[in-house]
Amino acid sequence: MSEEIVYLAPEKITPSKLFARAFKRIFMVIISPFSTYEEISTSPEIIGPLVLVFINVLLTVIDRFFLHNYVTYFRVELGETIRPYVFVKDSVIYVLFNRNVTVPSLENLKDGISLFYQYFAWIIGFYALDFFARLMLTYFIAFIIISLLKGSIHGLFSGVGYSLSVYMVQSIVVMLLKHCFPKELTKIVVTLPLKPNFLNDEVIVTRAINIWIASQKSLALTISAFNWFILLWQLVVLTALFIGIGRLSTIKAIISAIVTSLLVAFIRTMIPIL
Repeated sequence: MSEEIVYLAPEKITPSKLFARAFKRIFMVIISPFSTYEEISTSPEIIGPLVLVFINVLLTVIDRFFLHNYVTYFRVELGETIRPYVFVKDSVIYVLFNRNVTVPSLENLKDGISLFYQYFAWIIGFYALDFFARLMLTYFIAFIIISLLKGSIHGLFSGVGYSLSVYMVQSIVVMLLKHCFPKELTKIVVTLPLKPNFLNDEVIVTRAINIWIASQKSLALTISAFNWFILLWQLVVLTALFIGIGRLSTIKAIISAIVTSLLVAFIRTMIPIL
């Protein structure tokens, strides 16, 4: 009797299955990072990381849209831009980078939402570049650390990409806090330079928004507490990455996660676009 050999073809993974797996991993990295990174190490892909970059950029653009609704501005020759002159009047916070100006009446100020539409393409491009730079910076630092510690780099780019899940949660919650939390200050008035320029205007508007948030103690404390929680959870996720993908010991993984976080934060402070 002759024996018949049967060869089993590997199961084809359709695009729909790839996306379904990617979305599952996006949420499971947050809930169960250690087992998820073990899975990613055996079958890495870049669909999830690309989806996460898109989601994070989309959330940032939505957040900027709503924040610009709180902003009004007028253009002047700017003075000192390091320490703005800040004061509150009738639930409106004024952030002036030139103390020697006469502030127009609120009816004569320009709406910040007009800036959002004017710079819409720039905003998308800028924050897409920002998240991609964050991804690549984290990847290169993790790559160097794992290589020095003689670990595995197979699937590392995919693993680092999935760590953006934490930033996605942070963006959603902080955005909801900023827009749903009871506000003591309902409007921001800011001075912008005479000549429109996306980077200059974006930096100044962002500083004014940060001052607006910091001036509302309850909101600022709530956001700060949540950001600290996110920082700690990011360390847990990075530790899982160094264990599941880098194949490092627990102690080495924890130290590597802390070093990576500190280096990323330091370099992004020195070079904001990173």
